[in-house]
Amino acid sequence: MKKIASLLLCMVLLSVCCANASAAENACIGAGVTVAEDGTVTVAVSAKAAAANARLTVGFDADRLTYTGCETAFAVATVKEETGKLTIGLASPTAEAVAAGEELVKLTFASEDAMGAKITVTAERFGGKAVGETVALEVGKAQVIATGWSGYTTWELTDDGTLTFTSSGEKLENGESNLKNYWKVNGVLNLPWSAYAEQITKVVINEGIHDIGQMAFYELPNLTEVVLPESAVEIRGYAFKNCTALTAINLEVVEFIREGAFYGCTALNEVNLAEGVVVEDWAFSKVPGYKPGN
Repeated sequence: MKKIASLLLCMVLLSVCCANASAAENACIGAGVTVAEDGTVTVAVSAKAAAANARLTVGFDADRLTYTGCETAFAVATVKEETGKLTIGLASPTAEAVAAGEELVKLTFASEDAMGAKITVTAERFGGKAVGETVALEVGKAQVIATGWSGYTTWELTDDGTLTFTSSGEKLENGESNLKNYWKVNGVLNLPWSAYAEQITKVVINEGIHDIGQMAFYELPNLTEVVLPESAVEIRGYAFKNCTALTAINLEVVEFIREGAFYGCTALNEVNLAEGVVVEDWAFSKVPGYKPGN
């Protein structure tokens, strides 16, 4: 059997939403895939809370993957195997599963060459509700783990830590931001991607986005790189404040950098600015690479 040379971890916390649910907080299940040195592929299905009367369908590349087993936190589980397809019925979750509210099913497959193999997980029914949403996985490929809207942009986060923003193309009214402005409420800042703050290592802003909203990336502890488009004009107040791991961002296209935008970015050792750029108070406080006029 051909061995996979190194351990590849592609854990995917992909949200599958119940009918009529629009936010990741309402997600029913998630799915993840790992590949071991010996070629064993493990697919784990998780949930915020275990529930009775669930049915999952798992599709897989039968030419490359051979189903070998199923472990579950449910007292009753049935697995019907067909070529390239598993139908899994679940009932009576154990007390431990209810308490943990996490892993429901773990499936294993043998493979001689798992890289690129495709797997789908469909929640047909969960907790008595019809779902019908499918998560598509590909071994070795960065997978989308969360998506949403921010102002006039859509965003997606992949399991390699990249948070990407794309313009919706809508015309902005005066003073509106492509990428939404945020504020603390009662001392708490709730960003759409706050739950993934420690996973985010790179932010990519695609062409067509003109400004970065206030506090949009405030205190992302592991953010190291930001990629801005030619269309970027303005970075609003405290957008990257206390992103202490940030080392790379090209600001040569930006015309306005507002108050405190990069305050406390203590690893940013090089700052390149456009001629005539407007830099407001404290925009680069505690930033070693900033020299007024550079």
